[in-house]
Amino acid sequence: MRRLAQGPWDEAATLNRRTQSIPKGLLAGVDCVFHLAGKAHALAEGPGAEEEYRLSNLQSTLDLIAAARAAGVRAFV
Repeated sequence: MRRLAQGPWDEAATLNRRTQSIPKGLLAGVDCVFHLAGKAHALAEGPGAEEEYRLSNLQSTLDLIAAARAAGVRAFV
Protein backbone atom coordinates (compact mmCIF):
# COMPACT_ATOMS: atom_id res chain seq x y z
CA MET A 1 0.00 0.00 0.00
CA ARG A 2 1.05 3.59 -0.40
CA ARG A 3 -0.60 4.43 2.93
CA LEU A 4 -1.56 2.01 5.69
CA ALA A 5 -5.29 1.39 5.99
CA GLN A 6 -7.50 -0.75 8.15
CA GLY A 7 -8.73 -3.91 6.51
CA PRO A 8 -9.44 -7.59 6.95
CA TRP A 9 -5.76 -8.48 6.46
CA ASP A 10 -3.38 -9.67 9.16
CA GLU A 11 -0.34 -7.85 7.79
CA ALA A 12 0.30 -4.91 5.50
CA ALA A 13 3.34 -3.13 4.10
CA THR A 14 3.72 0.34 2.66
CA LEU A 15 5.71 0.89 -0.48
CA ASN A 16 6.17 3.95 -2.68
CA ARG A 17 7.16 2.63 -6.10
CA ARG A 18 8.47 6.04 -7.15
CA THR A 19 11.21 5.85 -4.54
CA GLN A 20 11.39 2.22 -3.36
CA SER A 21 11.92 -1.17 -4.94
CA ILE A 22 10.10 -4.29 -3.77
CA PRO A 23 12.04 -5.66 -0.78
CA LYS A 24 13.28 -9.24 -1.03
CA GLY A 25 11.15 -11.49 1.11
CA LEU A 26 8.14 -9.18 1.08
CA LEU A 27 5.96 -11.87 -0.51
CA ALA A 28 7.36 -14.85 1.40
CA GLY A 29 4.50 -17.11 2.42
CA VAL A 30 1.96 -15.29 0.22
CA ASP A 31 -0.44 -17.50 -1.76
CA CYS A 32 -2.17 -14.87 -3.91
CA VAL A 33 -1.48 -11.28 -4.91
CA PHE A 34 -4.38 -9.00 -5.84
CA HIS A 35 -2.79 -6.15 -7.81
CA LEU A 36 -5.13 -3.18 -7.73
CA ALA A 37 -2.68 -0.29 -7.94
CA GLY A 38 -2.21 1.91 -10.95
CA LYS A 39 -2.40 5.42 -12.29
CA ALA A 40 -5.68 6.15 -14.01
CA HIS A 41 -5.30 9.86 -14.70
CA ALA A 42 -4.79 11.57 -18.04
CA LEU A 43 -1.31 11.57 -19.50
CA ALA A 44 -1.41 15.32 -20.19
CA GLU A 45 -0.69 16.31 -16.58
CA GLY A 46 2.62 18.00 -17.27
CA PRO A 47 6.31 17.20 -17.66
CA GLY A 48 7.17 13.64 -16.71
CA ALA A 49 3.55 12.49 -16.59
CA GLU A 50 4.04 9.86 -19.30
CA GLU A 51 7.06 8.37 -17.50
CA GLU A 52 5.16 8.33 -14.19
CA TYR A 53 2.24 6.60 -15.92
CA ARG A 54 4.62 3.98 -17.37
CA LEU A 55 6.29 3.39 -14.00
CA SER A 56 2.96 3.18 -12.16
CA ASN A 57 1.19 0.90 -14.60
CA LEU A 58 3.72 -1.14 -16.50
CA GLN A 59 7.04 -1.38 -14.70
CA SER A 60 5.52 -1.67 -11.23
CA THR A 61 3.30 -4.51 -12.40
CA LEU A 62 6.20 -6.32 -14.06
CA ASP A 63 8.32 -5.89 -10.91
CA LEU A 64 5.51 -7.23 -8.72
CA ILE A 65 4.98 -10.24 -11.00
CA ALA A 66 8.72 -11.00 -10.86
CA ALA A 67 8.74 -10.73 -7.06
CA ALA A 68 5.67 -12.96 -6.85
CA ARG A 69 7.26 -15.60 -9.08
CA ALA A 70 10.49 -15.50 -7.10
CA ALA A 71 8.52 -15.99 -3.87
CA GLY A 72 6.50 -18.90 -5.27
CA VAL A 73 3.17 -17.06 -5.18
CA ARG A 74 0.62 -19.37 -6.78
CA ALA A 75 -1.90 -16.81 -8.07
CA PHE A 76 -1.72 -13.24 -9.33
CA VAL A 77 -4.95 -11.35 -9.92
